[in-house]
Amino acid sequence: FWLGLSRLITGGILIFRFGWRDPGPEDPATIWYKRITLRLFSLLYDLFDEVNEVKSDYFNALQSSFYVCCAGFDAERFAERQVARLLGANFNYLVSTRIEDSNELDILPQVDPIRTDEVDTKISDMLERINRIRLVHEQSRRVHEQREAQLEDPRAAVVLRPPPAGVSDEELQSTFSVYGRVRRLERKGDQELTVFFAQLEHVHAAVSAMRASGAFGDAVTISSREEEASGCLSAPPAKHSKAPPGFAGSA
Repeated sequence: FWLGLSRLITGGILIFRFGWRDPGPEDPATIWYKRITLRLFSLLYDLFDEVNEVKSDYFNALQSSFYVCCAGFDAERFAERQVARLLGANFNYLVSTRIEDSNELDILPQVDPIRTDEVDTKISDMLERINRIRLVHEQSRRVHEQREAQLEDPRAAVVLRPPPAGVSDEELQSTFSVYGRVRRLERKGDQELTVFFAQLEHVHAAVSAMRASGAFGDAVTISSREEEASGCLSAPPAKHSKAPPGFAGSA
Protein backbone atom coordinates (compact mmCIF):
# COMPACT_ATOMS: atom_id res chain seq x y z
CA PHE A 1 0.00 0.00 0.00
CA TRP A 2 2.83 2.37 0.81
CA LEU A 3 4.36 2.22 -2.67
CA GLY A 4 1.09 1.76 -4.55
CA LEU A 5 -0.80 4.67 -3.03
CA SER A 6 2.23 6.93 -3.30
CA ARG A 7 2.10 6.44 -7.08
CA LEU A 8 -1.61 7.10 -7.54
CA ILE A 9 -2.91 10.33 -9.02
CA THR A 10 -6.25 12.02 -8.35
CA GLY A 11 -9.10 9.78 -9.45
CA GLY A 12 -6.85 6.72 -9.51
CA ILE A 13 -7.94 3.12 -8.94
CA LEU A 14 -6.54 0.54 -6.52
CA ILE A 15 -7.33 -3.19 -6.80
CA PHE A 16 -5.92 -5.74 -4.39
CA ARG A 17 -6.58 -9.20 -3.02
CA PHE A 18 -7.60 -9.62 0.59
CA GLY A 19 -8.78 -12.45 2.81
CA TRP A 20 -11.30 -12.98 5.59
CA ARG A 21 -12.33 -16.11 7.48
CA ASP A 22 -14.21 -15.93 10.76
CA PRO A 23 -13.77 -19.05 12.93
CA GLY A 24 -15.55 -17.38 15.85
CA PRO A 25 -15.52 -14.28 18.07
CA GLU A 26 -13.31 -15.90 20.71
CA ASP A 27 -10.35 -16.57 18.42
CA PRO A 28 -7.47 -14.21 19.42
CA ALA A 29 -6.01 -14.11 15.92
CA THR A 30 -9.39 -13.18 14.43
CA ILE A 31 -9.90 -10.42 16.99
CA TRP A 32 -6.52 -8.95 16.09
CA TYR A 33 -7.05 -9.35 12.34
CA LYS A 34 -10.48 -7.71 12.52
CA ARG A 35 -9.07 -4.71 14.39
CA ILE A 36 -6.33 -4.18 11.80
CA THR A 37 -8.81 -4.71 8.97
CA LEU A 38 -11.11 -2.01 10.35
CA ARG A 39 -8.17 0.39 10.45
CA LEU A 40 -6.96 -0.42 6.94
CA PHE A 41 -10.37 -0.17 5.32
CA SER A 42 -11.23 2.99 7.27
CA LEU A 43 -8.16 4.53 5.69
CA LEU A 44 -9.26 3.37 2.24
CA TYR A 45 -12.78 4.75 2.73
CA ASP A 46 -11.19 8.05 3.72
CA LEU A 47 -8.99 8.21 0.61
CA PHE A 48 -11.34 6.82 -2.07
CA ASP A 49 -14.83 7.72 -3.24
CA GLU A 50 -15.80 4.06 -3.59
CA VAL A 51 -14.61 0.87 -1.91
CA ASN A 52 -16.28 -2.37 -3.05
CA GLU A 53 -15.61 -6.07 -2.57
CA VAL A 54 -15.80 -8.69 -5.33
CA LYS A 55 -15.90 -12.47 -4.72
CA SER A 56 -16.39 -14.88 -7.59
CA ASP A 57 -19.01 -17.63 -7.41
CA TYR A 58 -16.78 -19.84 -9.55
CA PHE A 59 -13.08 -19.17 -8.95
CA ASN A 60 -11.72 -19.78 -5.44
CA ALA A 61 -15.28 -19.77 -4.15
CA LEU A 62 -14.29 -22.01 -1.22
CA GLN A 63 -11.33 -19.84 -0.27
CA SER A 64 -11.32 -16.90 2.11
CA SER A 65 -9.85 -14.59 -0.54
CA PHE A 66 -11.68 -11.83 -2.40
CA TYR A 67 -10.84 -8.69 -4.35
CA VAL A 68 -11.25 -5.10 -3.24
CA CYS A 69 -11.78 -2.36 -5.82
CA CYS A 70 -11.18 1.23 -4.75
CA ALA A 71 -12.01 4.08 -7.14
CA GLY A 72 -11.75 7.88 -7.01
CA PHE A 73 -8.47 8.42 -5.20
CA ASP A 74 -8.07 11.76 -3.37
CA ALA A 75 -4.38 12.58 -3.85
CA GLU A 76 -4.72 15.90 -2.02
CA ARG A 77 -6.13 14.26 1.10
CA PHE A 78 -3.44 11.58 0.89
CA ALA A 79 -0.81 14.33 1.02
CA GLU A 80 -2.57 16.39 3.69
CA ARG A 81 -2.94 13.42 6.03
CA GLN A 82 0.68 12.39 5.37
CA VAL A 83 -0.47 8.84 4.68
CA ALA A 84 2.79 7.96 2.90
CA ARG A 85 4.71 8.76 6.08
CA LEU A 86 2.16 6.81 8.16
CA LEU A 87 2.48 3.70 5.98
CA GLY A 88 6.26 4.00 5.89
CA ALA A 89 6.41 4.23 9.67
CA ASN A 90 4.28 1.09 10.03
CA PHE A 91 6.46 -0.74 7.54
CA ASN A 92 9.59 0.15 9.50
CA TYR A 93 7.82 -0.90 12.70
CA LEU A 94 7.10 -4.35 11.26
CA VAL A 95 10.63 -4.98 10.01
CA SER A 96 12.32 -3.76 13.20
CA THR A 97 10.01 -4.93 16.00
CA ARG A 98 11.13 -7.62 18.42
CA ILE A 99 7.56 -8.73 19.13
CA GLU A 100 7.24 -12.46 18.44
CA ASP A 101 3.48 -12.88 18.95
CA SER A 102 1.75 -11.41 15.89
CA ASN A 103 -1.40 -10.82 17.93
CA GLU A 104 0.51 -8.21 19.91
CA LEU A 105 1.51 -6.15 16.86
CA ASP A 106 -0.16 -2.76 16.86
CA ILE A 107 -0.45 -1.82 13.18
CA LEU A 108 -2.01 1.44 11.91
CA PRO A 109 -3.09 2.78 15.33
CA GLN A 110 -2.84 6.29 13.80
CA VAL A 111 -6.03 5.58 11.84
CA ASP A 112 -8.25 5.20 14.93
CA PRO A 113 -9.01 8.95 15.26
CA ILE A 114 -10.67 9.03 11.82
CA ARG A 115 -12.71 5.85 12.30
CA THR A 116 -16.47 6.15 12.68
CA ASP A 117 -19.17 3.74 13.81
CA GLU A 118 -20.83 4.07 10.41
CA VAL A 119 -17.75 3.04 8.47
CA ASP A 120 -16.87 0.29 10.97
CA THR A 121 -20.36 -1.16 10.46
CA LYS A 122 -20.01 -0.92 6.70
CA ILE A 123 -16.69 -2.81 6.83
CA SER A 124 -18.06 -5.46 9.21
CA ASP A 125 -21.05 -6.01 6.93
CA MET A 126 -18.70 -6.47 3.98
CA LEU A 127 -16.67 -9.09 5.86
CA GLU A 128 -19.85 -10.87 6.88
CA ARG A 129 -21.01 -11.03 3.26
CA ILE A 130 -17.69 -12.52 2.19
CA ASN A 131 -17.77 -15.11 4.97
CA ARG A 132 -21.39 -16.00 4.19
CA ILE A 133 -20.62 -16.55 0.48
CA ARG A 134 -17.74 -18.86 1.39
CA LEU A 135 -19.87 -20.85 3.84
CA VAL A 136 -22.64 -21.26 1.26
CA HIS A 137 -20.17 -22.66 -1.24
CA GLU A 138 -18.62 -24.94 1.39
CA GLN A 139 -22.04 -26.37 2.22
CA SER A 140 -22.82 -26.75 -1.47
CA ARG A 141 -19.54 -28.61 -2.02
CA ARG A 142 -20.24 -30.96 0.90
CA VAL A 143 -23.66 -31.82 -0.50
CA HIS A 144 -22.16 -32.34 -3.95
CA GLU A 145 -19.41 -34.60 -2.59
CA GLN A 146 -21.94 -36.64 -0.61
CA ARG A 147 -24.01 -37.18 -3.74
CA GLU A 148 -20.90 -38.09 -5.70
CA ALA A 149 -19.85 -40.56 -3.01
CA GLN A 150 -23.21 -42.30 -3.31
CA LEU A 151 -22.71 -42.59 -7.06
CA GLU A 152 -19.02 -43.50 -6.87
CA ASP A 153 -17.94 -46.00 -9.50
CA PRO A 154 -15.86 -48.69 -7.73
CA ARG A 155 -14.06 -49.37 -11.03
CA ALA A 156 -12.74 -45.78 -11.24
CA ALA A 157 -9.45 -46.45 -9.48
CA VAL A 158 -5.80 -46.97 -10.38
CA VAL A 159 -3.84 -49.48 -8.30
CA LEU A 160 -0.05 -49.29 -7.83
CA ARG A 161 1.74 -52.33 -6.39
CA PRO A 162 3.93 -51.60 -4.53
CA PRO A 163 3.60 -47.83 -4.00
CA PRO A 164 6.47 -45.91 -5.69
CA ALA A 165 9.32 -45.46 -3.25
CA GLY A 166 10.17 -41.93 -2.18
CA VAL A 167 7.05 -40.36 -3.72
CA SER A 168 4.64 -38.52 -1.40
CA ASP A 169 0.87 -38.60 -1.63
CA GLU A 170 0.93 -34.90 -2.56
CA GLU A 171 3.23 -35.62 -5.52
CA LEU A 172 1.06 -38.52 -6.64
CA GLN A 173 -2.10 -36.42 -6.31
CA SER A 174 -0.55 -33.71 -8.47
CA THR A 175 0.67 -36.17 -11.09
CA PHE A 176 -2.58 -38.11 -11.43
CA SER A 177 -4.66 -34.92 -11.45
CA VAL A 178 -3.32 -34.30 -14.95
CA TYR A 179 -5.65 -37.05 -16.16
CA GLY A 180 -8.79 -36.08 -14.24
CA ARG A 181 -10.22 -35.24 -10.83
CA VAL A 182 -8.69 -37.34 -8.07
CA ARG A 183 -11.09 -38.08 -5.23
CA ARG A 184 -8.60 -39.53 -2.77
CA LEU A 185 -5.61 -41.82 -2.27
CA GLU A 186 -5.58 -44.89 -0.06
CA ARG A 187 -2.52 -46.85 1.06
CA LYS A 188 -2.34 -50.42 2.31
CA GLY A 189 0.99 -50.35 4.01
CA ASP A 190 3.92 -50.87 1.67
CA GLN A 191 2.02 -53.28 -0.57
CA GLU A 192 -0.55 -51.21 -2.42
CA LEU A 193 -1.70 -47.68 -3.20
CA THR A 194 -5.05 -46.89 -4.83
CA VAL A 195 -5.88 -43.63 -6.59
CA PHE A 196 -9.64 -43.03 -6.82
CA PHE A 197 -10.91 -40.92 -9.72
CA ALA A 198 -14.25 -39.22 -10.27
CA GLN A 199 -14.77 -40.89 -13.65
CA LEU A 200 -13.76 -44.18 -15.25
CA GLU A 201 -12.51 -42.32 -18.34
CA HIS A 202 -9.90 -40.61 -16.17
CA VAL A 203 -8.61 -44.01 -15.08
CA HIS A 204 -8.26 -45.20 -18.67
CA ALA A 205 -6.21 -42.11 -19.54
CA ALA A 206 -4.00 -42.38 -16.44
CA VAL A 207 -3.26 -46.10 -16.79
CA SER A 208 -2.48 -45.78 -20.50
CA ALA A 209 -0.13 -42.82 -20.00
CA MET A 210 1.61 -44.27 -16.95
CA ARG A 211 2.29 -47.59 -18.63
CA ALA A 212 3.57 -45.92 -21.77
CA SER A 213 5.90 -43.64 -19.85
CA GLY A 214 7.24 -46.17 -17.36
CA ALA A 215 7.08 -43.40 -14.79
CA PHE A 216 7.56 -45.72 -11.80
CA GLY A 217 9.91 -48.23 -13.40
CA ASP A 218 9.44 -51.98 -13.81
CA ALA A 219 9.18 -52.60 -10.07
CA VAL A 220 5.71 -51.01 -9.85
CA THR A 221 2.69 -52.71 -11.41
CA ILE A 222 0.00 -50.33 -12.70
CA SER A 223 -3.55 -51.60 -13.13
CA SER A 224 -7.14 -50.44 -12.87
CA ARG A 225 -9.87 -51.87 -10.69
CA GLU A 226 -11.86 -52.49 -13.86
CA GLU A 227 -9.09 -54.69 -15.29
CA GLU A 228 -8.68 -56.58 -12.05
CA ALA A 229 -12.41 -57.24 -11.82
CA SER A 230 -12.49 -58.62 -15.37
CA GLY A 231 -9.19 -60.45 -15.06
CA CYS A 232 -7.80 -58.69 -18.14
CA LEU A 233 -4.53 -57.06 -17.15
CA SER A 234 -2.45 -55.47 -19.87
CA ALA A 235 1.29 -56.01 -19.83
CA PRO A 236 3.49 -52.89 -19.68
CA PRO A 237 5.27 -51.89 -22.90
CA ALA A 238 8.88 -52.97 -23.40
CA LYS A 239 10.04 -49.44 -24.16
CA HIS A 240 9.00 -46.23 -22.44
CA SER A 241 8.21 -42.84 -23.85
CA LYS A 242 8.19 -39.51 -22.08
CA ALA A 243 7.20 -39.61 -18.41
CA PRO A 244 4.29 -37.57 -17.04
CA PRO A 245 4.94 -34.32 -15.16
CA GLY A 246 7.05 -34.79 -12.04
CA PHE A 247 8.68 -38.09 -12.94
CA ALA A 248 11.62 -39.29 -15.01
CA GLY A 249 10.93 -42.20 -17.32
CA SER A 250 13.11 -45.23 -17.68
CA ALA A 251 14.82 -46.18 -20.93
